[in-house]
Amino acid sequence: MWKIIILCTIVGLVAAEQATFDNYKVFRIATTTKKQAELLSQLGDVPDGFSFWQPPSVNKQTELMVAPHKLPEFYEIMAQIQAPYEVYIENVQALINRAAPRVAVTTFDFKNYHTLDVIYKNLDDLAKQYPDKVQTVVGGKTYEGRPIKGVKVSFKPNNPGIFIEGGIHARE
Repeated sequence: MWKIIILCTIVGLVAAEQATFDNYKVFRIATTTKKQAELLSQLGDVPDGFSFWQPPSVNKQTELMVAPHKLPEFYEIMAQIQAPYEVYIENVQALINRAAPRVAVTTFDFKNYHTLDVIYKNLDDLAKQYPDKVQTVVGGKTYEGRPIKGVKVSFKPNNPGIFIEGGIHARE
């Protein structure tokens, strides 16, 4: 279930250019020795092409997403460490496409994925709709310089408050 959530999170990310995962494969790898797990874990140090969904561990299945341009390297490493593996997901993008909405969503809801701009517009609309109770706030800026927006909800002055955050770590 959490794997679907990860994939859906990927769908929801907004970048200057839409990221796609065409022909990315996910492999399940059975590591039976400490040496296999250690060698496999070194793939996590490669910045473009390998992404662990389940980290390597002895006598546990590892799940590793491999970019198409890294497949030859993956097969070579698997031949060296001699750990059994199988293709778990043939094409990650196809799975993302099945999870993504098929039609354009015209209203904001919690059943579909929205871009950051649409989410921020919804927060602004809430503040306009309930000006005496909802206020948009900016908690800072992202690494890329975008505002980190939220809302403050208050029903009367000087009430104690709580802070709720979500979706801040990509692989949780």
